[in-house]
Amino acid sequence: MNDDPIEDALRRRPSDERLYEEPLRRLPGRAADEAEPLTALVPSLGVGAGHPTIRTRPPLTWLAALVLLAIVVGLVAALEGSALVANRNGTPTPSSQPSTVKFTPTGRVGCEGQEPGWARGATPLRKDCGVLAIPPAGYDPTTWMLDDTYLYYPDALELHVLVQDHACAQGFGSTWLIAQHERYDADHMWLTLAVPSPPPQVLPSGAVMGCPDSLSLRPFVVRLEQPIGQRDLLDEGPDPAALLAHQGKPFLPPSPTPQPASWHQPTDCSPDVNVAGFFKAASANLTFDVYCPVLPAGWRMLSSSDSPAEQYGVEIAYAGPAGQTLTLHEGFVCVLDKSRCEYSVSDGQVAFADRVGTLYEGPGSGDLFVVVNPEQVASWSVASKGLSREELERILAGLIVVAK
Repeated sequence: MNDDPIEDALRRRPSDERLYEEPLRRLPGRAADEAEPLTALVPSLGVGAGHPTIRTRPPLTWLAALVLLAIVVGLVAALEGSALVANRNGTPTPSSQPSTVKFTPTGRVGCEGQEPGWARGATPLRKDCGVLAIPPAGYDPTTWMLDDTYLYYPDALELHVLVQDHACAQGFGSTWLIAQHERYDADHMWLTLAVPSPPPQVLPSGAVMGCPDSLSLRPFVVRLEQPIGQRDLLDEGPDPAALLAHQGKPFLPPSPTPQPASWHQPTDCSPDVNVAGFFKAASANLTFDVYCPVLPAGWRMLSSSDSPAEQYGVEIAYAGPAGQTLTLHEGFVCVLDKSRCEYSVSDGQVAFADRVGTLYEGPGSGDLFVVVNPEQVASWSVASKGLSREELERILAGLIVVAK
């Protein structure tokens, strides 16, 4: 050891320090009886009577271990936080209890899922209604979609969905434990959900009131028997089934055309500016599509409904150069007057601009009628006289949708 105490102290490591239990040495140059306790030299230590005990610092390896432990804890917390963000796309929607109830499909579909319906895959009895699977007794039909507040994981055994609450079971305090049916093949996974039927409400008068209309989306978690993987995921509630995910990714249907390709400005309508203003007002104020004809030369307007923005739609009549007539009824036609939409024998289908109508022949020579969507709230009908089928088809195919 070097005799120089300063150099010797610089070479010394913390681990070389001894644990002193004995009193501090007397200051050099002082006699034993002149030694002062440390408290007298440094009163702020406040160690009380006697001499303090001095211990060495912990080895540097322990400090490194503590730092490493803090770093690991921080990384785990950060990973958990990032996983939470990765599993949620935006604000998460609280979901109900995962489903545990299974049901066996009836194999039948019907308008809005109501009996009697028809067998799935068979020729539909009606084509003008929303077709849903008919669930077993005690359940109502429903449709569902992926809950986009959760990322879609094809290898997960839980699926976050939003269920269309058609039956408003939640409005009656139901636990809303929906039933499910799933089936798989190599390329597809079909999932059908059904909601419990709500109990009817009995009014004081004794009348039974059904469930009020409720189309709110309810979050739900579906437990799957096996991962979906790269299969296509389909909702088999509607008929045909709706594609929700394709080859491991949510399916995004193409954006609809913002307006029909046959939309035109009302100045294209026949035959004059006044009629154009009539159709412009009607299209701007009514929720359904308003059509107008582009007629050959020589046609003129005979009459129109008093207001082009009536609550129930519009009506307009034309006369041709040889005495032909053409009358358009648009709006709540069949709902208010079924006689305009009920004819005995169909003569096939014809184009009605971007729609399809059914053609009927009337009792008189040259009487032709066309009806579009007779079972819907918004419908269209045409009555003509003196026109051949070819002439009428040409006019109807050339109808334009009046721009709003």
